[in-house]
Amino acid sequence: MRPKHKIAYKNVMDNQCCECKETLNEGALRCHSCGSYQNWKRFLNFGHLSAGLFLICVSILAAPPIAKLFHEDKVDFKISILEGDMLKFKFMLANAGNLPAALTKIEIENNVERGGTWYVESDLKNKLIAPGKAYIITASNGSAIPEPIDHEVRCIYNDRFGKPIKNNCNLVIKYIELNGTKAYLYYPFPCRIPIKISDWLKYEKKAALPKTDKNIIDPNTR
Repeated sequence: MRPKHKIAYKNVMDNQCCECKETLNEGALRCHSCGSYQNWKRFLNFGHLSAGLFLICVSILAAPPIAKLFHEDKVDFKISILEGDMLKFKFMLANAGNLPAALTKIEIENNVERGGTWYVESDLKNKLIAPGKAYIITASNGSAIPEPIDHEVRCIYNDRFGKPIKNNCNLVIKYIELNGTKAYLYYPFPCRIPIKISDWLKYEKKAALPKTDKNIIDPNTR
């Protein structure tokens, strides 16, 4: 008799409304007392769905203003040197910030050997660098300037001598922010300093040879 009572009790629990706990007929899909569905439709409550959709819409609309509260308004220049020789210098300049800036000067300075600063010109001088934009800049001044050492030579040098080539030059980007503030950015890189005309012919002959570890001159010893 005891097991039968358990079975009867279980059947009563199975036939209760999931909302108001009113006893229902077996197989009933909707409660006759509160009107709630007893199958999967009970999860599609209109009030809950409306509130959920409202919160989603508010989150989407509020995301940009809220994100702006946690991001400082600033100019954020990124530099990547592409190539160059002793007559021209090519690099990529990108503004990863959210404010524009006007490019005013480009300089290359030597911070290790003999010192010196080279002022170079480009088509973007006094032009606006907009946020989210990237530009390839070719700079020169009509005379010899420091030559960036390319990545392959730096890797071979590192393998041969067990140490990286020193960053003996700085690419200096000077600009004016939207509020009138003058700022600058230093980008260190390894370079070869311009040599005398008598040595230039030797350099050209050297540059014409295949780039192997035998042809590499340690720029740190110059």
